[in-house]
Amino acid sequence: MKTVHQPAVPSGSPIERSSSRTPVESTAGAESSFSAEAVLPPSAGSAAAASDSMDQTATLMLRMTAVCQAVTLLLTWQAWEFRQSPLPLPLPMLGLAPDQLPAWSFGVPLLASLVVVFFRPHVGVLLHALVFAISCFFDQYRMQPQVISLLVLMAGCLNPRLRWGALWYLAAMWFWAGLHKLLSPEWLGPGAWWFLQDCGLPADSLRLPFAIGVAVAEIALGVLVVVRPRMAARGAVLLHAGILFSLVFLRGGYNVSVWPWNIATAAVGGWMLWQKQELTVAPARLRFAVPAVLLIMPAGFYLGLVNPHLACVLYSGNMPRAVHTTWDGPVAIQGWTGLRVPFPESPRLALQAFRQSARPGEKLFTGDPRPGMRNHWYLCLPDGQVQEISQEQFLAGGAGSRELPGIETADPVDLWNARRSGAQLTFDNFGLPHGVRIRSTYAAPNCLALVSELASLRELTLDDATLTEDDVNCLARLRRLSLLQLNRSQLRDEQLGKLQQQLPACRIIQSPAPVLSRGDRSWLAN
Repeated sequence: MKTVHQPAVPSGSPIERSSSRTPVESTAGAESSFSAEAVLPPSAGSAAAASDSMDQTATLMLRMTAVCQAVTLLLTWQAWEFRQSPLPLPLPMLGLAPDQLPAWSFGVPLLASLVVVFFRPHVGVLLHALVFAISCFFDQYRMQPQVISLLVLMAGCLNPRLRWGALWYLAAMWFWAGLHKLLSPEWLGPGAWWFLQDCGLPADSLRLPFAIGVAVAEIALGVLVVVRPRMAARGAVLLHAGILFSLVFLRGGYNVSVWPWNIATAAVGGWMLWQKQELTVAPARLRFAVPAVLLIMPAGFYLGLVNPHLACVLYSGNMPRAVHTTWDGPVAIQGWTGLRVPFPESPRLALQAFRQSARPGEKLFTGDPRPGMRNHWYLCLPDGQVQEISQEQFLAGGAGSRELPGIETADPVDLWNARRSGAQLTFDNFGLPHGVRIRSTYAAPNCLALVSELASLRELTLDDATLTEDDVNCLARLRRLSLLQLNRSQLRDEQLGKLQQQLPACRIIQSPAPVLSRGDRSWLAN
């Protein structure tokens, strides 16, 4: 039997240092994906094996993300093609009107670049990013968070340095997605309520715990990316699997364009978080700059500097809203506009869309629920120029005038509060509140005050109401009201005169005197 003699290991050599480490020491730091120290592998052979294994897995994840991106492009194909409606929104720096844009379509080049990813990964991802950036110059509809996130995930699969940046992107995305929800009255109110209602769950009792719980979970997930990445990996899989399940099964196939994004974020994002960043250190000049930009930039949403889709505003509501009053009826500049991607809700982009399509006499309202932001009203002049006007001028106009009476869209929170207070709402063909009925015996005392926030209201019916001076003032705020029906409701002569003076276009119909229940004589005190 041949004896094999092991060579002596020099004192202090890397091999000795590696072999002398205890199991506890060898696993220390395995949770941190942001370690600034490179770890030397114990042997060249094991390093090569680990590298091959990592490359194979990374290639698989890259190709999976590329497929998800391709499916997203196919689902939103019209947004990437040249089109006439809705008009594209080129970057203002180009100085081009929609009819001056070249008839370029970007769907096929984007798909072709994804094919290159399968054969030349680095070239393919770079080419895909370049084509995507150029396409956004010609149409800001294309700045969709799902497409941007999938591109970041593809880049993160290329090498550990880029993976470091992708992890910070995920941390910022989850952190701000949760923080936006905590700061959003719409998410804490109607957003969470309607989500639970669509899922068939008891919305009234679960709304607030659910809304706060989701927001806190997302914030915690963003923090875990930095301090406990493997724990964050589990959370990412659970979060995005839950989102996908709710979209597909609980909400009846809602928003299909983000399904591939959630699949890739759960699988590829989870894989990235599970890796140990052993062989890379972020360049010193980027180590703080990249996290700072990614974590601070979304705050610009509250200053009107960053569009919501670039600020990680995901399902939180609290978005600016706009309605274009045309000669053919009101058109909400928001939502999906037939492209399977939402309009990038921004007062600046709404005004740009209005300038492109408005005819003389048409008006634009932009409402902004963000703290410190204000509403704006615009008019298209006879020469085609757009001018900002006052709310009074916006609401004026009508028969014999060369301008329309403007229409303001209702805040979703106001609509939800009015419903909860007992108001029965009807909507017109354009989705705007048209009529309201309030039965005083069932409605909350502040119901009329809440309804007065619905500026586009045309008809109002009050049953068994005793109107106070505050109620009359609330009614006077409904400048577009054309019919006020008072059934068994008490209105004094001076109150009637005040309403007729402040709402001259409103027809007021009073039924016979109110029918009082026994013991109810409170209206006589007025």
